[in-house]
Amino acid sequence: MKSIIIIIIALFNLPALAAIEMKSVPSQGSVQFEAIGKPSMMKIKGQAQGPSGILTLADSKVQGEMNFALETLDTGIDLRNEHMKEKYLEVKKYPQAKLIIKDLSLPSSWNPQNAKLQDHPFKGLLHLHGVEKEVEGTLSISEKLKTEARFEIKISDFKIDIPSYLGIKVADVVKVQVLINEFITREE
Repeated sequence: MKSIIIIIIALFNLPALAAIEMKSVPSQGSVQFEAIGKPSMMKIKGQAQGPSGILTLADSKVQGEMNFALETLDTGIDLRNEHMKEKYLEVKKYPQAKLIIKDLSLPSSWNPQNAKLQDHPFKGLLHLHGVEKEVEGTLSISEKLKTEARFEIKISDFKIDIPSYLGIKVADVVKVQVLINEFITREE
């Protein structure tokens, strides 16, 4: 009888094994990029509404995917937007970018109630322009699961022509920042 009571007490003291589903709220986030023009070192920046998607947290591992509508990108200059979307990204043919996260390990002490994490490395598969490539970056999480992911891509890896206009050519490496300011969570 004592051993049954000890087992029951031990089971109640185990950490919860339930998975937590986290759905992003696109209107509460953004996707931003920064490319450098050569030879002028001009910075070209763009921004759009945040990604949509669902991530699942279970046993200190995160997996899921985030989708982003490329048509929503805006650089602040209409002609540049038109060239970027029609000539380079070909958004009619490839309307979405998708980042797939598989088995992102978080520290065992991490939990959604104490959500702080700074510059944690991550790997994912980025689907862009009909090509899938692994990307590596850093992830920071703060209160209320506010998340920031940063990574770089080589646009030539995704079979995107290097943009150029009036003698200014964009560098092959583009910095990407994804901000998710709000997740809707539920336990599964």
